[in-house]
Amino acid sequence: MLFVLLGLIGWWIASTALNGVESALITSLIAGIGLAFIAILVTVVLMVVLYLLRDFAWRTTILEGTGAIESLRLATALVRRNWKSAGLMWLVMIGIKIAWTLAFIILVIPLLIVSIITALGGLLVAVVPSLLTAGIASLLAAPDYWPWIFALIIGLPFFVTVAFSPILLVGGWGKIYESSVWTLTYRELKALETVTPTVIEAQ
Repeated sequence: MLFVLLGLIGWWIASTALNGVESALITSLIAGIGLAFIAILVTVVLMVVLYLLRDFAWRTTILEGTGAIESLRLATALVRRNWKSAGLMWLVMIGIKIAWTLAFIILVIPLLIVSIITALGGLLVAVVPSLLTAGIASLLAAPDYWPWIFALIIGLPFFVTVAFSPILLVGGWGKIYESSVWTLTYRELKALETVTPTVIEAQ
């Protein structure tokens, strides 16, 4: 939707420029830049809110056993009641993601060196299904280049998975940590809502 809107704005400015009216071009350019900025800002805010609701909705579905629509409704209510804590946690996670991305970029170089070794294992793993696929395809089709294309399609995922397993493993650690943090955040918010009414009644 955003790209469609930006495309329409660009088309508007371009069509104004083709008309050759300088004053109209300046006006459309300023208005177009303003509209594009507002559209991008609204889209970013909407994406942040939706991603936040998605993370809480997933955990509501898994931990509470509710349906998709009910989980989204409960997650929306939870974020609305605890928007300060949820927003602060989101900012903390943004900082952690930036730090993790920088660390991951640094780790990629030694991981690529290790991947050269694991690439040999990837070849050994991929060669068996690739040859089987090529053999079966050669029986079903003309003995041309197609069997080897099918073999490449089947064998490539095996090779990539094994060859780049160190990078995938380290990247998976980051995903596991992120998921664990949001799960703990969800449990903490639910626990705080359970404890707070009790404390108020005791007072």
